[in-house]
Amino acid sequence: MNKIKIAPFDGLVVDSKPATTPPPNPITAVSEAIKHALRSKADPYVLAGCMVEGIAMTLLAGIPAEKQANVANDLLLLLYARLDSLNMIEAPRPDDSPRTKPATRH
Repeated sequence: MNKIKIAPFDGLVVDSKPATTPPPNPITAVSEAIKHALRSKADPYVLAGCMVEGIAMTLLAGIPAEKQANVANDLLLLLYARLDSLNMIEAPRPDDSPRTKPATRH
């Protein structure tokens, strides 16, 4: 039996396939985007700046105002600990840690 091909209809079938796949998990998507950027030899200074901005915007958009300062402080300590584990910096002692400040909104 011969298959009949109708070009416009075939195009619709191809176009509809991406719509049937579920959207990626946002955490996986961000992780994969970072890995892709590292593989692509993107400017590491710009990439680091984008990630810092992403962290700041995530805190602002997703964390309640009354918790933002503490979460920001915890993130800084986490970054210090990670960089210390890579022998890139010496993590601050508890008395040197970043100070929290009251959250303010404009």
